[in-house]
Amino acid sequence: MRECIPPSVVDMGSLGLKPFSKLFDDFFDFPRAGMFFLLLVECAVRDLSMEGLCNRKFESSDRFFHYMGERGLEDATWYCNLLLRRCFDMLLKARWHWRGVYLAIDYNDVEYHGEDPLMVHDAMKKSVRHQHVHVLRYATIAIVGTRFKFTLAVTCVSREDRPEDVVRRLLDMVPGELKVKGVLLDKGFYNANVLNEVGKDTDYLVPVKKFEGMKITYRIAEITDKWRWDHTLNGGKENEHKTTVYLQEVGMDDYIGMVTNKDMSMTDVSVLFDVYRKRWNVENSYKEKDNYRIKTNSRNHSYRILIYTISHLLVNLLTITKRKNKTTITHDDMKHILEYLLNAEPGTTKRLTKKLIILS
Repeated sequence: MRECIPPSVVDMGSLGLKPFSKLFDDFFDFPRAGMFFLLLVECAVRDLSMEGLCNRKFESSDRFFHYMGERGLEDATWYCNLLLRRCFDMLLKARWHWRGVYLAIDYNDVEYHGEDPLMVHDAMKKSVRHQHVHVLRYATIAIVGTRFKFTLAVTCVSREDRPEDVVRRLLDMVPGELKVKGVLLDKGFYNANVLNEVGKDTDYLVPVKKFEGMKITYRIAEITDKWRWDHTLNGGKENEHKTTVYLQEVGMDDYIGMVTNKDMSMTDVSVLFDVYRKRWNVENSYKEKDNYRIKTNSRNHSYRILIYTISHLLVNLLTITKRKNKTTITHDDMKHILEYLLNAEPGTTKRLTKKLIILS
């Protein structure tokens, strides 16, 4: 006879939406502003646009967009990172402890159909070969670990932004409570200026580009069995950067390489590559945030970064909820929880599904 599995009891405790709603109300400071934050969360849960949801609720989305339009992109970005900082405070209160963390910095492109010579980038659509699209580019910095990812800050990337400027903005927003063991970067940041900037504060790890000179180094490594090499980017130039490259053979006649300013013995190289795999959680998180997508045709960049941040915020809340309750919670479960929190009275208990009971 099959034994029945009892439902999971999830205690949200202090992980509700009211602190974020109050922040929204204080920042935008227009009548019933906090309510519109909750409407944005509902849009994310139901995969709706603000206009569509407001029509159902008999509210005015025009009023909301009017006040959003009065805020510039710089102010909106500051507020978005205040939201993420408040979420990080919740992570601390959920008894999350660490000795040191790895941070990952990455770009994320969001397709955009408007025209803006300053903010719009050209990109290739991954699902279709050779199809060029216009995108808005965002950069994030996140804590990454084994099956763990938590977004700390976001920023828009304009066409005038240099990679090292983007990296510096994000590093400056890392909470002082964190002890950073290293920063993991993707190939888009394989740049002497970026590595000079990151290397001021901490260790870094970035995969090498397989240019002709690196292929020659790999061939020499095959013959000599020497897999650690001194490496210089922009040799002889003012922004020259000296570092170390570690190579590792994979498969037949192929290799991967990592550049780092951390001095390691060859016996630790496998650890080096294992560490970088933590970055894959960032790639997965970009897919996860699409579970909380807010539809829009708006060309207002302030609104765009707000809904982008709310998607990351809700993934963060899912991460905190799972760690605090030490149980498996799916994105569908989290949507049930969020929908309930939007309407529940504090201190109530309800069985949402066959396998889920929530304490609010």
